[in-house]
Amino acid sequence: MVTSGIGLLAYPWEFALDPAAATTIAAAGVPAVAVAGAYHAVRALRARGAGPGIVDQPHAAAYWPVDPARYPARLVPATPAASATASAVTAFGQARAAGLRAGVWLSVLHSTRLASAAPDLALVSCFGDVHRHALCPAHDEVRGYAAALVGEAIDRLAPDWVELEAVGYHGYRHASLHDKAGVAVDDDTAFLLSLCFCPACRRRFAERGGDPDRLALLVGAEVRRRLATGAPGDWPGPAAEEL
Repeated sequence: MVTSGIGLLAYPWEFALDPAAATTIAAAGVPAVAVAGAYHAVRALRARGAGPGIVDQPHAAAYWPVDPARYPARLVPATPAASATASAVTAFGQARAAGLRAGVWLSVLHSTRLASAAPDLALVSCFGDVHRHALCPAHDEVRGYAAALVGEAIDRLAPDWVELEAVGYHGYRHASLHDKAGVAVDDDTAFLLSLCFCPACRRRFAERGGDPDRLALLVGAEVRRRLATGAPGDWPGPAAEEL
């Protein structure tokens, strides 16, 4: 891994959701950003910016237009929906336009999707159990996949440096659902994030005289304020009383 000094790690969808993300990073005095070009499944809490508060990516993916011919037949990385496929490319373009150095951050062998589809290429425990979250680097096919992933990332994105994650034996200790926040989430904020606004809950709340749409807006605004500022909630206070 070649490092570049002080910088940030960033998900590619942040640049797609917030066109000002790169200029905001540059304005904060950060000279470089490493964009996740290929990443494992994640549920990411967004601390800033408009759009969704939580981005849920259900499986590992490469965030550029993948060329299947470069990979072993059974180990072709997934790509997200068409609107997000080029998000790493978009992120690099925005970062460089803002004067940032741009590296690519790759999660290589950690892929539940690929290890589940090809269990004979996955890690296996002493009991013979398949660890479906990771490929085993002892296989020629897996090493070919890793080389293709890194090579294509370099060709597609021309990064200033490459950061590699999960390139060895990604062992037993593993969180099946990755929750990434990037900021502290206290108990009160977790409570607000846990409130349900599904159609049934909205209906039951409205039946009892509440305004579910207004409540959702108030809760969302309060959560965004806390995440963006790092400030604790005002309990009790005007905002809390209105909630």
